[in-house]
Order: sequence, then C-alpha cells, then structure tokens
Amino acid sequence: MDSFPTLLPPVSGCPRNRGKPNPTPRSWTYLSWHVRRLREDGLAKSAFGDALRIIAQGQVGPGIGTQFCTYVRLFDQIPDAEAIMNGTASPEPPTDIDAAWALVAALVGHVPSAKTLRHFVEYLPKLDQNLQVYAVRSAVMSNQDRTAVTRRFEAPETKPAWNAWCQANKGFLGAIAPHEKRHAAA
Repeated sequence: MDSFPTLLPPVSGCPRNRGKPNPTPRSWTYLSWHVRRLREDGLAKSAFGDALRIIAQGQVGPGIGTQFCTYVRLFDQIPDAEAIMNGTASPEPPTDIDAAWALVAALVGHVPSAKTLRHFVEYLPKLDQNLQVYAVRSAVMSNQDRTAVTRRFEAPETKPAWNAWCQANKGFLGAIAPHEKRHAAA
C-alpha cells in the first residue's frame, strides 16, 4: 500500500488544487497504519471495505480516499505473479478486468528475469484470449532484442507448452499477423 501515493500526480502545483487541502505524508502514514490494523482485525471483505472507505476518506480526503480504496480492492485480487512465474502457484485469475490487466502487467514484468517462460505460457490459457495475446506480445516487446524472448519460448523446457498455446490460438494469431505486417511496412 505504500506505493499508492507515488502513483498519484503531484496535486499541490496544479492550479485547480490551489487553496484545497492535500494529503500529507503524515496522512498517508496514518492511513497505512489503519490499513494494517484493519487487516490484523480479520474483518470480512465487505466490513473491511466499508471501514477502509470511511478511514481513507477521513485521512486523505474523499476523492483520493475513494481512489485509494479502489486501488486496495484491485491489489487484493491480484495473485502473486512471482509465484506463477516460478511455478509454485497457478491460481485462478481475477474476474475483475482491471485486476486481470494488472496481473498480466505483473507477469510480463517478470519475463526478463524469469529462469524459464514455461510457467508463464502454461498460465496463459487461464486468461481471456485477448489478455493472452496481449501478454505474449508484451513479453516479446519487453526486450530490445525481440528475438531473445522468442528464443526463450522455443527453449526445450518451454517449447511443448508454447506449441500447445500457439496451436490453440492459431486462428486468433492468424488474424492479427497480416495486421502486424501491414504496420511493420508502414
């Protein structure tokens, strides 16, 4: 939760916000303490959300407090991407599309340092087909040498899963290939 304030644009210098109170670092610290205590209390999900909303809006203001509550709700839905990439977990993906996109971004973020891409490829079928293709495309684009990731898909430990994924998605991949060529030529 400590990372949330860094995701917000600076509000103090914005002309629209002159004269309006802004959350201070102390407010964020207090809110962080409250979140920790709420989690330790073991409240039910709905009670946690209600209590968090009231506390967040009181600590940092109604607008940013609401944004923070949305962030926490989505953050709590995202499985551990590192565990997925290491093959130690294969949880169901989040049903909320925003959380699913965040999970894909987290998985792609682990591609450069992953020992193998086998677990990444094996997890893909759990996702919506559009997210699967986006994940693969983003993984390939995550390296300046785009062939480096492609070679990792062809590695002996990953290749069977990669071939199965390509076979299952050949219709979709075939539809986007001409589009990619057309944009590459432009």
